[in-house]
Amino acid sequence: MQDDPAFTRLLSRAARLPAGLSPETRLKRLWTTPDLYYSHVRRRLSYGHIASERELAQNAFDALAQAQRGRVSRGAFPVLEIENGKWSMILDQDGRIKTVYPIEPGRPSFSDNQRRLGHQVDDIDLSQRVLASFTRLFGTY
Repeated sequence: MQDDPAFTRLLSRAARLPAGLSPETRLKRLWTTPDLYYSHVRRRLSYGHIASERELAQNAFDALAQAQRGRVSRGAFPVLEIENGKWSMILDQDGRIKTVYPIEPGRPSFSDNQRRLGHQVDDIDLSQRVLASFTRLFGTY
């Protein structure tokens, strides 16, 4: 099975992070840009989804370490979703984190939103190598 290049890029960047970084700093360095990261933290705080920046990092890393499924949206700018049943993470094609949010019953899913935009959404297999790497790199903060 061929792993999606976005997963490989995310894993490569995460493995190169210096040891001893706080979870928040690790997450910020994996985000598309620091400004978008801080904007996202403020938004999740204002929605009441998290109580702290650290909580966002913990939920993001849990989504990776406990990944259950993946999906790819094949629009003009492909994006991937990884989720653990509680939180969802969206990656761009370069493996940079775009968003992390709680899965809320009764709200449109990633797939629903992408299909509404006219994009094809496909389930993707997460290889044992990727799953093991996610657990190793993100299973402890």
